[in-house]
Order: sequence, then C-alpha cells, then structure tokens
Amino acid sequence: MARRGPGAPGEQALLTALATGATWAEAAVAAGVSPRTVARRMRDPAFREQLNRVRGRSLAVTAAGLAGLADAVLARLTQLVSSANEPVALGACRTVLESMVRIHELAILETRLDALEARLAQGEQR
Repeated sequence: MARRGPGAPGEQALLTALATGATWAEAAVAAGVSPRTVARRMRDPAFREQLNRVRGRSLAVTAAGLAGLADAVLARLTQLVSSANEPVALGACRTVLESMVRIHELAILETRLDALEARLAQGEQR
C-alpha cells in the first residue's frame, strides 16, 4: 500500500508547487498524485500549516531580493520625477505618492496589530 500523509512520495513537490502558485490540478501533476490527494491534503490542518511555512520562506527570499533593488529603484524614480517628459514625470510622482500612502497604511496597521497582540498577551497572563 502506498504511503500517505507527511513524508509521502511527492509531498515536497506538492508543497513546492502549491507554494509557488500552481492550481491544485497543476500541483497534482507536478507531484505525481491525484487531484483527490491534493484536496485531501489541503483539508489537513498540519499540511496547510506546513504549506504556509513553505510560502513564508519563499516570500522571504523574494522580499530579500526586492530589497536589494530598493536603492536602484529610488534612484531611478528620482530621475523620472525630474523628467522633462511631463507624462513620465507625472507617472513617477503618482508612483511615489501611492507608495508613500501604502507605506503609511502599513505602518498604521502594524502599530494596531502590535497593540492587539500586547492586549492578548496581557489577557493570557491573567
């Protein structure tokens, strides 16, 4: 009888495929399992938790790569904001302003989340 669950053949391929955006059908083919197996694994809380960890690691690697480009992106945007071509300058200004608003929103959300987590921690200590 074939082994099922964690450590089963194709498990890592299934996790990798799902973590990188494959549909369940595509992930099944990549892992050499049936679509029913994918559906069953996705109902397993431990598997979903493992999938979230794999996704998190993948996103961390991507974020690190993007962070390495930040200086070059800022330098280029600075150039474009001063462009003599008005549509280009306007687009760069819009990009900068939208990014500033989004960063501000994220900072507010982070502050609120920190406050909620602190309140939860205090409640757990009581």
